[in-house]
Amino acid sequence: EFFSSFLHSTLFYRSNVEMKELLPCLLLISTLTGWSSGQGLWTDLSISGTSRNEIVLGAPGNVLTITGSDFIVGSDDYTCRLRTNLIICPMIPIWPTSICGQAESRSYPATVVSSTQITCPSPDWDLPSMSVLVELAKAGSYISGPFRRIYLRASVSVASPASVSAAGGSVTVFGRGFDPWPEYTKACSACDTPGEYRCFFSDPTGAVTSIPTAGALVTRVLSPTSLVCPAPRWPIPASNATVAIVRIPADGSPAQSLPTNASLAVLPELAAPAPLGPSS
Repeated sequence: EFFSSFLHSTLFYRSNVEMKELLPCLLLISTLTGWSSGQGLWTDLSISGTSRNEIVLGAPGNVLTITGSDFIVGSDDYTCRLRTNLIICPMIPIWPTSICGQAESRSYPATVVSSTQITCPSPDWDLPSMSVLVELAKAGSYISGPFRRIYLRASVSVASPASVSAAGGSVTVFGRGFDPWPEYTKACSACDTPGEYRCFFSDPTGAVTSIPTAGALVTRVLSPTSLVCPAPRWPIPASNATVAIVRIPADGSPAQSLPTNASLAVLPELAAPAPLGPSS
């Protein structure tokens, strides 16, 4: 386990050319150390619902499919592991699954579809969006395969409360892949570049589009799964609104609009109570 972890971490950022050059050496090492463990060999992966090498976090249709040979049908101890190079410790509000000082990783149960195919569901991801290395294991032992990375894209799922006053207010947006720890992720070369999040509200009828919050800045990222948007005053009669989150990288690279399903109802602004007349 130590050897395979060290090998994967060391080669995480090698180019495809280097991987091809190193493949004979890796196969020899695998044979000498028993790294493969004789429980199959995986050769490729694909993601359903997209032709891109990425998973939209929270999208149930993005299933990871691993193809190979000699998988054991009926076995329930295969796992897909997503390895990062994000190093965190208990000083931030998430308990690491790795030893403090080592790169974080997350493991998910895999399903053996056949002797040549294994599937893993879209990960229940609790870290910021980033590029991760895909690994396959059986009973905790790594299975030989290519060095493949996928991108986990942040997304927005729902806004709460389900309604807001036309006078404005505060809305909590839930999703996955937000970055509340820029001081950590800026040292993680496979993570997104640290940046700020901006909230936009739009009217699905087209009467109003891209209404930003005050300053369009989201100043409170609560966790990788939630952030707070100050809702603006609504300039048209009450209607429904779509909530969009745009991430602005600090290095000036293009802004990233996060996939969203969030919407809310805009309720009429309550009239101010009439002043009381003189007492009789």
